[in-house]
This record gives sequence, structure tokens and C-alpha cells, in this order.
Amino acid sequence: MGRGSIYTLATAAPMLAGVLILPVLTRQLSISEYGHVAVALVVIQFGTSVAGLGLPTAITRHALVSSSGAPGARGIALFAGLFAASLALISALALALWSAATGVGGVGVYVLAVLAAGAGAAIANIQAYSIAVKDAWFYVRTAVGLGFLAPAAGLAVVIVWRQSAEDYLIGMVAIYVVTGAVAIAKVVRTRPISMRRADSISALRVGLPMLPYLVSIGLASGSTILVSNHFFGLSAGAELQVAISVGSIPLILTSAINNAWMPAILAAPEGERGARLEETAVDVAWLAAIAAGGVAALSPWLLRLVSSDQYDRAAMVPVVSVIGVAACVASVFLANLQLVVAAGATGGLSYLSPMSLGLGIATAVLLAPHLGLSGIAMGFVAVYVSLAVVTRVMGRGASTSRWRQRLVIPPLVATVAFAGLGAYLPTAGSGSLTRIAFAAVLLVLALRRLRMTFRGAAVSS
Repeated sequence: MGRGSIYTLATAAPMLAGVLILPVLTRQLSISEYGHVAVALVVIQFGTSVAGLGLPTAITRHALVSSSGAPGARGIALFAGLFAASLALISALALALWSAATGVGGVGVYVLAVLAAGAGAAIANIQAYSIAVKDAWFYVRTAVGLGFLAPAAGLAVVIVWRQSAEDYLIGMVAIYVVTGAVAIAKVVRTRPISMRRADSISALRVGLPMLPYLVSIGLASGSTILVSNHFFGLSAGAELQVAISVGSIPLILTSAINNAWMPAILAAPEGERGARLEETAVDVAWLAAIAAGGVAALSPWLLRLVSSDQYDRAAMVPVVSVIGVAACVASVFLANLQLVVAAGATGGLSYLSPMSLGLGIATAVLLAPHLGLSGIAMGFVAVYVSLAVVTRVMGRGASTSRWRQRLVIPPLVATVAFAGLGAYLPTAGSGSLTRIAFAAVLLVLALRRLRMTFRGAAVSS
């Protein structure tokens, strides 16, 4: 927790700051315009994964375990960054030409989203290198650029110029492109750089099977929004996007911790990897459970902060609670994934990840008519449940390291219980004070858990 705190805060804080921008943005844009922004964000998520070729994890792994080490990782990161930028430019130009030839309008938002995706992919690959070599402050600067400055610039354009989705994207893309250029220049200036063909092939063997996984993770939220648009209209999609933004706060924290967690496990001797993973997985799972419970408890006020009166906040509260369950499930999935990556046996992810996404979409489609947005949110959680199961099977087949996964059952059960309370406790009037009491209990649990964690670390040392 101490060594990884910079990476965790650098990843989570800008994203959470982006959530704080939502209150102004949702009041500046109409709900239909914000609906277009929500779809553009899906394009950015999808495009970032595709243009990145699944290489971020491979780059971190290469720097830590391959013979060419950091110089080889720099070469791979540079190649991947330039490829992503080139692919984005070609795709954006093709989309613009298609629009001009067919007379189809309204594609400006998507052209901008494609450009942002290319820059985002270049940055993600270079960030993966910076994690491996512990260049924390460079990681901080790029994370702040993407997570905070980009949405802030978009909001500034909307306030100063015009209140439209396209103008918001213009501000975002400007920051994405500048940050991407700075990131590539950073790698170019660092010597030595090894660009051996064997290194690139090795990285692609690990990275390309990760591409379907990254796309599936990126589309886990985006697909639910599209399902919502299909069943309930664009306004419901906007409401779901806002609810996911709030409900995903614990998931953001869990994913951010993984930026420090995975390199530490990869660098451990194979004989010690299982024991270290077991100890840390339990801590991360409890942290995710308590964070999810806290967000669920405080969701009525958080939603009031980030949305205007146009939004049906009462319907969004259960959605926030359900989405939070994914954070604890993700801690199990990420723990299993580390064993798969360490073994370099990522091939199964190329088809198991899309299957998990398909299962999640099917769950959302089946439950939407009966449970509304909450049913669609359950589809989001189903993606992570499926990934946790398949990576467990893959990890046992690829690695000799083992960890007792039954130890995470208590935090998983607690997360489901917290979600139930968050969904059904009163949201208004004096009854809502029970939520404050619930949040206070969770705070005590969090402090107790942190004390146990650090006491255990002190005993181990």
C-alpha cells in the first residue's frame, strides 16, 4: 500500500476528479446532448483498447521478466504509441470522408472520439512502461492529463463557446493529443532504446490475446448503455452513464491498485508468488467491499451532486449499489489474471473474454424488461463474475503458484449485503439518516481493516 500509493492515487484521483466535473457538465448540456457524450465515451473506450493492441500488460511484463528489460520495453512502447496514433488518424480521416461522400451528418463527435482513442492508446502503452521502471511522477502527469485536464478542458469549451457534445469533445481531444505527444517524446529522449524484432514478437504474443479482454472490459459499461438506449431511450442511457460513473468509483480504486499490485507480484520469485498474492488479494477484496458499501450508502447525495433535476435519481440509486459489487469481484479476477500474465499464457483470453462480455450483455437483455436499469447493471457485474471464473481455471492450468480463493468469500458476501442495503434503505426524509449510520459503520470497518493490514505487515517484516 505504501509503495503503490502514488500509482493508485495518480490513477484514481484524476478519474474521481472527472466524476466531480459531472455536476457542472450535466447542467450545461441537455440530457440528449449528454447522451451523445456517453456514446462517444464508449467509442473512446473501445478505440483505446483496439489501437493499443493489448500491449500495456505485455510492456510491463517485458520490462520486469525479459532479457532486454527496460530498453526493450521502451522500444515496444514507442512502436505501439506510433502505431496507435497512425491508426487513429487514418480511421478519423476515413470516417470524415465517408460522411462527406454519403451526406450522413453528426459524425463529428465520433471523429473526435477516434482521435482521442488513438492518443489514449499511445499514452496507456507508455504508462505501462513507466509503471515497470517506477517512473511514478511521469505516470502522475499523464494520468492527470487524461483523467482531469481533458474533461475540464471540454467543460471549459462548453461553458465559453457552445453547449454541445461536439464542443465538449473538442476540448477533450486537445488535451489527449498534447499528452500523447509529450509521452512519446519522453520515450524518444530516453536511451538506450532496443527495437529488436524478437522483443516485438514476444510482446505481441502476450499482448494480442489481451486485446479481446481489454475490449471486453472497455465495453462492459458501454454495452450496458447501448442496451439501455435500446430498451428505454437515450435519456435512460444518460442516467445509466451517470450511475455507472458514481457506482464505478470502487472499481476505479481496485483497478488503480492493480497498477502497483501486478508489478509487485510479477517481480516476486515464483515460489513465493502464491503466498504474496493470497495475502494481498484478501486485503484488496475487503478494501473494494468497504468502498462499494460506502458509495452505495451515500449514493443519494452523490447522485444529487453529479446530476440535475432532469435525472430520475431514485431509479439510479439501486444501479449505483449493483455496480459496486463488480469492484470486489474484480479483485478476485485481477488476482487470477496476474498468474496468467506471469506465465505468459494469455491466449485463452482471446475467446474467453468476449464470451464473458456476451454473457453480461445477455444477462442485461434478459433482466432489463423485468428489473429496468438495475437489471442492466447486473449484466455489468456478470462480465466480471465470468472473468473471475475463467481466469481461475486458466491460472491453475498455466501456473504452479496457488492461492486459497475461499478466503475472499467473506468480502464477496459482505459486498452483496452492502449493495442490498444501499439499494433499499430510504433515500429521503429522516429515514435517510440510516444511510449515514451505515456509512459510519463502514468507516470503522475500514479503519480496523487498515490497522490489521499494517500490523500484519509489521509482523512479517
